[in-house]
This record gives sequence, C-alpha cells and structure tokens, in this order.
Amino acid sequence: MSELKSKTPLFFFLGLLLITAVYYGFIYMPMQKEINSIAGQRAATQTQLNLYNTYSTNIDTLKAEISKMQNEIDSALSEKSRVNSRNLPEDVQAAMQASGATLEGLQVSTPQIINSAGNFNIYQLPVSLRFQCSNLNQAFALLNYFEQSENSRYYVSKASTDDVMKSFSVQIDLLLYYPQAA
Repeated sequence: MSELKSKTPLFFFLGLLLITAVYYGFIYMPMQKEINSIAGQRAATQTQLNLYNTYSTNIDTLKAEISKMQNEIDSALSEKSRVNSRNLPEDVQAAMQASGATLEGLQVSTPQIINSAGNFNIYQLPVSLRFQCSNLNQAFALLNYFEQSENSRYYVSKASTDDVMKSFSVQIDLLLYYPQAA
C-alpha cells in the first residue's frame, strides 16, 4: 500500500494530464475554431454594415441633390416657358398689339401630352389664328413674334392668306409647346 501511496501523486498527475489533453483536444480546440469562425463572420458583417451605412448616407445625399436639381429645372422651365394654355390669349393679344394686326378669330384645341419626364408633362396645344393686316410687314412681324418668342415655344405649322387684292386676311396654324407639372 505504501507503494500505491507513493505513486498516488503520479497517478493524480497523469489523470490530470489525461483530463487536460481530452479537454484540450475535444473541447478547447473545437471551441477556438468556432470562435475564430464567428469572429471572421462578425468582421465580414461589420464591413458589410459599414458599406450599407455609407450607401444610405449617399442615398440621402443623392436624394437631396436630385431634389435641388429638380427645383432648378422647375424654376428654369417656368422662367423660359411663361406661355401655356391658361395665358395664351394674353400672349396673342400682345403679339397683335406689337404687330399692329387686328385679331379676327382665335381657335384653341385641346392640349395633348407628347412627352412625360418625371413629374413634368410636355404639352402640345394646337392654335389657329385669323387676323387682318394692313400690309405684308404686319404679317411678317406677327410670324416673327411667334417663331422667335423668348417666353414661349411656338411652331408655325401653316400660314395662308386670302386674296391679297381684296383684303389682307391671314390664317396661321400654330403649335404651342409648354411644360407643366403633372
């Protein structure tokens, strides 16, 4: 028994060594591999999260820039195209006064959407004017007014006259193009 007593610390040490080896091989190492795997996944997820945060910040910045540009476009369009279906009669009256011609008739058709972009529609409005002139220069002045107007976008599609020996009556068919918010 004394021999057994003297070997007890050795058996105890060997048992402890065996338990440590089993723990190290079957518990500690697999846990370490799992911890490293989870740490790698966490780093990848953190990188992806940072990327998404950058994207969301950029999206907000881009939305603000787009809104700013849209406001600039709206402002520019409203300044450049002051004539639309509502104030067309005032523009025709100004053209008649500028040329000295006398309006005999104004026929306005229904506006048609010819293009749509974002929150704007581009309209085409057919207009037919009949007016009386005292000379050819008045007719040309009126045509120039519509073709070269800075406040509107007219297209003169047809111009015709009656018998110039009897009267100087002119018929003009125009197309007015204008943008309007949808």
